[in-house]
Amino acid sequence: MGGMIKTLKNTAKGAMKIKKLPQLMQVAPKNEKDYFNFFFWRVSKKLGCIIVAGLALFFVAAVLFLKIGGVPDHLECPVFDHDSFFLKFYSGKVKIRASDGHVAYVGEVKGGGVNGSGVLYDKDGNLVYKGGFEDNVYSGEGILYQTGNVRLYEGELQEGVPSGAGQLFDAQGKKIYEGNFLNGGIVYEELTGIPTAQVAEKYRGKQVIYEYEGGLSVFMEDIDAVYCAAGGGDSLDGEWTVEALYILSGEFRSGREQAGTYKELTDSLGDSIYRGTTKASVQDVTAWLCAGSGGLRGDADAIGESPVTVTESMKDVYEVEETGNELEFGIAVYENEGFRYTFFFEAGEKLSGDAKFLFYMIEAA
Repeated sequence: MGGMIKTLKNTAKGAMKIKKLPQLMQVAPKNEKDYFNFFFWRVSKKLGCIIVAGLALFFVAAVLFLKIGGVPDHLECPVFDHDSFFLKFYSGKVKIRASDGHVAYVGEVKGGGVNGSGVLYDKDGNLVYKGGFEDNVYSGEGILYQTGNVRLYEGELQEGVPSGAGQLFDAQGKKIYEGNFLNGGIVYEELTGIPTAQVAEKYRGKQVIYEYEGGLSVFMEDIDAVYCAAGGGDSLDGEWTVEALYILSGEFRSGREQAGTYKELTDSLGDSIYRGTTKASVQDVTAWLCAGSGGLRGDADAIGESPVTVTESMKDVYEVEETGNELEFGIAVYENEGFRYTFFFEAGEKLSGDAKFLFYMIEAA
């Protein structure tokens, strides 16, 4: 009987507490002293207390949530979905899941975005990028990866693309080029006018040599370029200098813009200093055939009555001789910041508007 009475008393006390709760929720003020002024408004003191308490509880809950993360993951660091509201307020190392559920990023966040160092993964867990981030894009020192977690580029990046000093790698991870990059492309201009020995320090990929009277052309297959050298001596060892560099691409980079037509070139480089046709030199023909076939390899039949003949003298070394047959190109020549750019078009094409060039050459102006 005594135990039952005690239980009833406790129950009654609980009922009294429950009855008091609705009283607390009655926020309507009864007289003037129950108000306080907030700018132009008069606010109930009880209502204000409830709002402040609610906000305090919300932020305490948010802090606790951020401390443990969205979902615990072996207690390493918090894990957030990519669109998590709480991620906007977190600073430190996190894991971020993509919309398909895979962990796409492991690294630092700050100020509502990816800022600091981190690693980006694809949906199969392969490396995509490792290095610095700024406002959710690649920035600073970093490594870009290709298939199989093999490095593609290592060096400086700005606004998401290679810019600055860096190294380029082939499909096996072998370094093929070391130099400066701008807006995602090689700064080819720095290869012009330097000794061939310095080119050999920068470019370590596959090359094919074409010798002709008075000089030679070297096809740098892994970076789609051909340099032409002349000088004294019978070797490439420091006595030869790069006089011209052919870029085997129909796109020209100027700043963050890419130009592929006559109009786009003029918009980027200003008015051309020459526009017309030219008889192709042996250097021009060699570069054109390398662009079209990935290297002459002794076969120049692609242009019918070829202006050159090619004979292999040893592995990856060829002798080139002119045949007397002529080949013409349309050209547009520009000068910009100490360099002369010659863009080659198909013969007979009107050099205006949307006319597209085939490849181009860089020389010191």
